[in-house]
Amino acid sequence: MKTLLAWLLGFFCLTVPGDDPPGDEPPPDDPPGDDPPGDEPPPDDDLSLDGAGDETPPGDDDDDPAATAAEQAKALKEENARLQADLAAARRPPPGAPTPTEEQRVHQQEEERLRDPKTTELERWQINSNRTLRANKHASNMALFQAHDVADRTAFNQLAITKPAIHKRYAERVEAEIVRMRASGQNAPREAVLRYLIGNDALDGKLSAKKTPKPAAEQSTIDRGRSPGARSDVASRGRLTEAQKREKRLDGMQI
Repeated sequence: MKTLLAWLLGFFCLTVPGDDPPGDEPPPDDPPGDDPPGDEPPPDDDLSLDGAGDETPPGDDDDDPAATAAEQAKALKEENARLQADLAAARRPPPGAPTPTEEQRVHQQEEERLRDPKTTELERWQINSNRTLRANKHASNMALFQAHDVADRTAFNQLAITKPAIHKRYAERVEAEIVRMRASGQNAPREAVLRYLIGNDALDGKLSAKKTPKPAAEQSTIDRGRSPGARSDVASRGRLTEAQKREKRLDGMQI
């Protein structure tokens, strides 16, 4: 209503826009609806409800770049630790499996380097050369070991001539002990093993000294003959004594 009155007043006042005297400015237009001043419209309930849960308190912004980068770094670190643990478990030998030797570990590392596409041709040639050198060294060591073993066996078998009883009794036990020692990475001459076994048997009381009969020439042959001139009533080699002869002649005669 006020707007209409102000419009009518401006229509009847023949003035040029922009030349209004100071202090005679028209009142500001009121918002439509003829509401009295000071009476603001109530807030829209729908808008207030929709926006109430969308506000994020300061400090809890999920789109913070620093917090997101820290969480990603933590997740990557945990994933890396898990992968390392899985790799270590896969490389660990199962329970009861024999532990790989140093030569086997070196061979496995060389195989991994050969399968790696980043390995250069020079490195591949060096790996193959090292393998050839190790194979030749192993063959020479085996030949030397076999030569020593043959010489040791020959020396031990000489006991079959000098001491046949001892050789016959301990030959199999010595060979079994040699096999056991070599399986555990040890080695010793057969004669040393023989002395070791004989010493153990002596301590355990398994050895007993046997009395060997003396030869007939070494037996005591002292002559314990009769005294000279002594008579004996015992006939030698079935002959009759003088008393027996007289008794026989007088047998059946009346005296």
